[in-house]
Amino acid sequence: DDDPDTIWTTSRMLEEAGYKVLSGSTAAEAWALTQEHRPPMVLLDVELPDGNGVDVARRIKLDPELAGVFVVLVSGSRITPQDQADGLKSGLADGYVIRPFSKVDFLARIEAFLRIRSVPEELQQAKDAAEEASGAKSPSIAIIITGVRTPLPGVLRMPHFPPT
Repeated sequence: DDDPDTIWTTSRMLEEAGYKVLSGSTAAEAWALTQEHRPPMVLLDVELPDGNGVDVARRIKLDPELAGVFVVLVSGSRITPQDQADGLKSGLADGYVIRPFSKVDFLARIEAFLRIRSVPEELQQAKDAAEEASGAKSPSIAIIITGVRTPLPGVLRMPHFPPT
């Protein structure tokens, strides 16, 4: 965030809830802190003095070593449903928080975001434990079907043999 009072207030809320907070007031500082500390979550103001949070989010998500960082955009000015949808649809933000917010609501959202962030890791740990217990690796299979209008079109084109 670029407002010192907002940074202080938000940091204080998070610290009182037991979170370690690193803060910056520019896009450059946010990027440097993220690269250096690799936090599990980054809160980015959409509008910063030297850029915007969306640009920093893009850099984070495009960096293979940082792509798993949960990025939350925060704004007090871009608050319409369309602004939020644009931030989330882009794939660059994992969450969106509108200011002003209450302490209770804000901390509940942060806790929820951290739970969401932990799901892939927990699933991988469970899969690894199951594979270790069974002694075998289970194959990962993904079936993706798009644009199918008739069931099994390849099968329906097979030659027809009359009953005997």
